[in-house]
Amino acid sequence: MKNTTFALSAFAALTLAASNLSAGVGVTGPAVRGSGTGIALGDFAAILVSTSGASFSTVSFTAGELLNDVASYGSGFALVQVGSVASSFGTLQFNANFTTELVNGISQGDSFAVITFNDSLNNASGAVAGDTYKIWTNAAWLVPADGSNFTFTTGTVGAANFPTATGAPTLTGVVSAIPEPSSFAALAGLAVVGMAATRRRRSA
Repeated sequence: MKNTTFALSAFAALTLAASNLSAGVGVTGPAVRGSGTGIALGDFAAILVSTSGASFSTVSFTAGELLNDVASYGSGFALVQVGSVASSFGTLQFNANFTTELVNGISQGDSFAVITFNDSLNNASGAVAGDTYKIWTNAAWLVPADGSNFTFTTGTVGAANFPTATGAPTLTGVVSAIPEPSSFAALAGLAVVGMAATRRRRSA
């Protein structure tokens, strides 16, 4: 009797644990494709999710930041998939091929975008100062429900499809350089001079 009770309890616990697990969201297909996009062979590319609802125009990258799928950027942004632009039958494209769990701040309905970098890579060097990045957005690009599978398509968009980006990027930006220590010292010096001038004016 005790063994039977233990077995039933263990089964119930496993069932409850399984029900709490995230099934994940699967996305495949060409997210950005064609010469009209301005992408180049070998460009670093990724899926960028806005986990806070912030506009993609507010995302920023600083030289040396690692570009991977376990870091966050700016005010509530995360990379989900990292890869590169490749050639498919003579046409350049970034092919989405990932499954992500709805964890780490990612929720159903979050907007996502595609981002590419000209020179920065997914390695220890991270983002390169002065590098230009391009961002494509689409009102239809929303994280689907847990357990869903979606495909990017250049054809007719159905209930389980996302439209592939085939035109110019929505936004562009430049990776910021890290100020040199001498720059900080210069700024501090200017601040001191400014404070001194303000005091002189007040005492005059």
